[in-house]
Amino acid sequence: PDPLWSRGLGDVYKRQTCLLPEALCTAVPEPASIIPERKPPWVITALFCASPLTSYGTQVYPAMPAALCVVLGVAGVTPGASNRWSWVSVAMMICLPWLGIKYVPLALVLAIFLVWNHKDDPGVILKLQLFSLLFSGAMYLIIHQRIYGSWTVYATGDHFVDSEWAVVGNSPNYAGRTRRLLGLIVDRRFGIAAWTPVYLLVPLVVARTIRRRDQNWHIAITLCAVGWAVATWIALTMHGWWWSGRQIVPILPVMAILFATAVDQNRRRLQLVVAATLVGTFSWLWLVFPHVFPLKPLKKVSPLHFLPDFLS
Repeated sequence: PDPLWSRGLGDVYKRQTCLLPEALCTAVPEPASIIPERKPPWVITALFCASPLTSYGTQVYPAMPAALCVVLGVAGVTPGASNRWSWVSVAMMICLPWLGIKYVPLALVLAIFLVWNHKDDPGVILKLQLFSLLFSGAMYLIIHQRIYGSWTVYATGDHFVDSEWAVVGNSPNYAGRTRRLLGLIVDRRFGIAAWTPVYLLVPLVVARTIRRRDQNWHIAITLCAVGWAVATWIALTMHGWWWSGRQIVPILPVMAILFATAVDQNRRRLQLVVAATLVGTFSWLWLVFPHVFPLKPLKKVSPLHFLPDFLS
């Protein structure tokens, strides 16, 4: 086992990541909510019990804490959010860059909507919040310069001796990376739908959200679009060899909200989405408990067998 777990840090991390579905189901029913209030959160619960959310919820990686920051950040930047929640959102924006430089675009999106929702009446609180963000940004740069000698932690990485920005790639082929737009979903080895088929519905859910323009749809869609764009064109890889979906985990809880909204007050859709999500729960248990779910008899019916391999 990882020594982190043996020292008790794993338990702390588990408790932290367990806050995420709770935050979606309890913190978000503020007036600033973008989750349907009339439907029990079966879809959100099911998605958090399936990969990749359940996979990264049991590992010590910054992806799930970043997802928690995004969820709590959304609750404070929607119109009608209380001052308390807006300060919570500011705190989450400050945390995101420290979890990873790749989460800065998500923090910027939250900051933009925070300012946009107060553009007609920018008060003292908003000015204090903006000052806090600028001050924390300056401290971030100063601390990194003093500790790492550059702007990011990658300056000390063994793999980036030529330049810290090589983390994006030495000579990235952005046109070639465009295939990740679909590969993040349907790639045989690293697509999230390979393990949880319900994610095949992501394009339909996004299209429905844009067409219907549900409450605060623009915040959710912008966060998903920015997170997806970073995973497509900025990230060195679209995957983690430990499990698929690493780059998009921070926005998947927001996507879960869109799924919950899409099936609201439609029992047949709800049953379909939950059933397709349970496949993801089974696929995760399949690997974690191989003695309970033997692999060999199931290889021929593996959902991965029918998907394209973008790396071949």
